[in-house]
Amino acid sequence: MEEDPETKDPDKTLLEQLEEIELTSPSVAIVKSLWSGLQLPPHQSLMSQQALGGIADITNKGQLDKLLISEYANDEIVFLSRIANNEVLFLQRETPPQPDNLHRVVLIDSSIKSWGTPRTVGLGILLSLVKHPKQKMTITGFCIGDDYSPIQLDTAYSIVDTAFELSTSLDPSTGLSKFLDEHGSRTTTETIFVCSPEQLINHGILKLIAENSSQFHYLITVDSKGIICLH
Repeated sequence: MEEDPETKDPDKTLLEQLEEIELTSPSVAIVKSLWSGLQLPPHQSLMSQQALGGIADITNKGQLDKLLISEYANDEIVFLSRIANNEVLFLQRETPPQPDNLHRVVLIDSSIKSWGTPRTVGLGILLSLVKHPKQKMTITGFCIGDDYSPIQLDTAYSIVDTAFELSTSLDPSTGLSKFLDEHGSRTTTETIFVCSPEQLINHGILKLIAENSSQFHYLITVDSKGIICLH
């Protein structure tokens, strides 16, 4: 029985441990390339249309240090009178973009058309997101076939045990439908669906994506040659 790399050398990183396992080493080999070539910025609900520190509006409420400069052109009595009667105008600074507390979910197609290279690259995409040096979001992964099952990302062998569950279904529409029924209503979830290109011409898949368009932030296809397309 092969010894768990984590037990053999506990100081090694998860990627280094996975690199020593024959089944996962091809996925790990493309992680650094994906870091530089695949950019998936998180979506934010509160976006700024102006540069930070800009002026968003003029209002009659605010702090004295935000007074409109023209207010100081009034003589002293008029100036104090306008303050007393809440008539002075203030600059309202723009609200900076607020980061959303998003939870990213990566759905990897495990149906027959994604066996082999697409599945290997799909795991590489998941690992590149989870282990990115600047990653701050919570990320979970699921295998999607005739059902859906979580990918355990705790240890090297838990990944091997859960990330390579294969489905004999022709497409993942059944598992995708079940996942969306149970998890699709979460507004803080950002979903990334990784599948073969053939699935994006499947009527069942297209219908699910259209009906739940707000849930799918990124669609990634991987063909049998390992070519990645971001939609």
